[in-house]
Amino acid sequence: MFNKEKTKHYIKRAINKVKYTDIQGKTLCFDGFSTSYPEIKLYYSVGDKKFTNKIIYRVCDEDAFNAMEYDSWAALLTHVAFLLSPVFFKYDQFDFIKCTFGKVTKEMSDFYEFAITNMLMEFRFLQGLDPNRDIKVIGNNDKKYYETKQKQLIDKTLILNGGGKDSSLSGEIIHTMNKDACWFTVGLNEPRRLVVEQSHFEESIHLNYFLDDSIRTEGKFGYTPLASATFATTLGVLTSYMLGYRYVILSNEYSANEPNLVIGNAHVNHQFGKSFAFEERYHHFVKKHLVDDVYYFSLMRPWYELKIVEVFSNYKQYFDKFISCNIGISKNQWCKSCEKCAFILLCMAAFNDSEDLNSVFGENLFEKKKIRQHILTLTTAQTKPWECVGLKEECKLALALTLKRFPDMEFEEAPFRKDFENACQNVDIEKESLTYIHHFNNNHLLPEEFVNALKQFSSVSKSIRSND
Repeated sequence: MFNKEKTKHYIKRAINKVKYTDIQGKTLCFDGFSTSYPEIKLYYSVGDKKFTNKIIYRVCDEDAFNAMEYDSWAALLTHVAFLLSPVFFKYDQFDFIKCTFGKVTKEMSDFYEFAITNMLMEFRFLQGLDPNRDIKVIGNNDKKYYETKQKQLIDKTLILNGGGKDSSLSGEIIHTMNKDACWFTVGLNEPRRLVVEQSHFEESIHLNYFLDDSIRTEGKFGYTPLASATFATTLGVLTSYMLGYRYVILSNEYSANEPNLVIGNAHVNHQFGKSFAFEERYHHFVKKHLVDDVYYFSLMRPWYELKIVEVFSNYKQYFDKFISCNIGISKNQWCKSCEKCAFILLCMAAFNDSEDLNSVFGENLFEKKKIRQHILTLTTAQTKPWECVGLKEECKLALALTLKRFPDMEFEEAPFRKDFENACQNVDIEKESLTYIHHFNNNHLLPEEFVNALKQFSSVSKSIRSND
């Protein structure tokens, strides 16, 4: 079947074969690090070119930072550095990524090659590069193999805070369990600060990271590979170990597992870093090679996006605080024109009235033509947008629920209500709700007490209930 995205990719690949003739056989080196509270520096090189990336803790326990031994830093920061390495592929293409100051085992190489290759697939696809091209991760066998020092952990949870509905809901669920928790934020902005302030947990740790300017200014490619989700996870594991907390909790949902498209052997998934395929391998990697007692998992994994929104809709105190728009979050506003805004609107509208929707977005987003066009894309397009959005079938159900909730919804210009009705005309609301709202998926890593906490929430859809 004809696919415009794949056609564009192959055209770019043909151009790149002529344009780039010097991208084979190169090595990106991770050469070491330095730590001086509150700053961490990661040193890389490509041939004679040197790079320094920085991590700066804005709020953290200085004594815990300074108590870390060199071997523990080396083990954890090598891990951080490898999973940050995809950003360098904007600068150039590499066949080898090497740790020059430490040994890397075969199992470690296998994991990093799996992770980095998948993290780069979207970048390579969009830039007209081969998504299946091999990457080799190697160490220096003449150097030491670094391991973290064993330490006693306490039963405390580090919650990664993205400033959106998912992490907000994780905080509420963990509160119902009477667990002690601390927020962890990479890149604090106003929505993420407001989520912390609205939550039941006052303790919060945050940091910023800064890429070497040369990566951006001297890069060969116009698009920066995604590393944020996996990189934030590595920093969460590092911080959890530093402070002695047992759990590192993310809020990634079941919907993130589906790739945007398949090309050859490559499953290109914008949300790979949020997928269960990554989470499961990463979880076991951490336990075996980094910190045995730190338990990393995603609390939202058993639920699809629609179920998350249904439950989140009971916590209206977050409605005017959370922002899930990647374009606008740094400005503390929804951009109101992207596919992510359209998707969140669609899901929220399935369970909330107009007043509540306006408290989230500040206006009736359905009146925006571009948003309605995005909704049609979400429910009918062959390829998912390159955003963190749900499955096409999930979006169709959300649209059907929205039209049922708002029977008088109509628009003065296309797309009209009739276009929405056509996009979801074959949806059996009761049947589809069994999958996307009522089902509890069992492919997850939740400890039993967290499973029990999630199952306490009602599986009866508010939207269906209110329209009976």
